[in-house]
Amino acid sequence: MTAKLADSIALVTGAANGIGRATALRLAKDGARLAILDLEAGPLADVAEEVRAAGGEVLDIEADCTADEPVEEAIMRIRERFALL
Repeated sequence: MTAKLADSIALVTGAANGIGRATALRLAKDGARLAILDLEAGPLADVAEEVRAAGGEVLDIEADCTADEPVEEAIMRIRERFALL
């Protein structure tokens, strides 16, 4: 992990596969703390484990980002986890 993004928090949706997964792993490699969201809990947990194994900080949330309520709940969890006002 590098410190390029050490003071950053990144939110990546669709993080379980493909471009979202690659984006999350790259941001983690650059030192960002991550909140990753996806509908697929199993693959999302795998990405979170990869980030943790590399020394990164990550909050993985199974959520449908096309609906308001799950997104609002996810934002509340992210704010609590990363101590955001």
